[in-house]
Amino acid sequence: YLDKIAYAWNVETAHKSGTPPRGIASCTMQIVWPTVQEIVSSVEGPLGGGSVPGRSSCVNKPFLQPLLHTWASKTGGTDSLDKGRNVPHIKTFFQSPFARDDLMNWFVVTSHNLSKAAWGEVQNRREQGLTLTIQHWELGVFISPSTLGCKTMGPLVHSTTGGGKPKGNNGTKKNRHALIPLPYKSSPDKYSPTDRAWVVDNLQGVF
Repeated sequence: YLDKIAYAWNVETAHKSGTPPRGIASCTMQIVWPTVQEIVSSVEGPLGGGSVPGRSSCVNKPFLQPLLHTWASKTGGTDSLDKGRNVPHIKTFFQSPFARDDLMNWFVVTSHNLSKAAWGEVQNRREQGLTLTIQHWELGVFISPSTLGCKTMGPLVHSTTGGGKPKGNNGTKKNRHALIPLPYKSSPDKYSPTDRAWVVDNLQGVF
């Protein structure tokens, strides 16, 4: 299922006609997933990894490895609240215009895992024909500049300016730039050759 999602989000590959939508010609998926070291050194320690329930059989698939990016910032100076030391469980999705990590086309925060049970799959049933089947109840919120009534929106990088006011919200509403707080870098750091993705299998034998 994940390989289908990765293919669908790689717009350059999916649009074989050579004319992908304007502004996202080289869009590829990036997955923020904590490393073993990030979980072990978190404030909750290894047991906190139970909140990141990916299994080795899913997370360690070869095609996923080039897509994985770290939860915490490696470059420093961009995580003033030290969020990288807290174990994540949040699921967020967003798309940025090509080469613009300061803007977002849309943003979703949701309870959906990347699974068929959560997002559904099209099944060809004998009585109903082609039917989208979703097994789980999930809840999410979708926002975009149009839903917020603003001109643009982007990730909140710094919480305040020197004067204590949020950046980006000056001007009339229709010309405003909305800020979306993220618990990770909007342009996350790619796994290094020594990084290993956290898998919940690591907890076997702990209890």
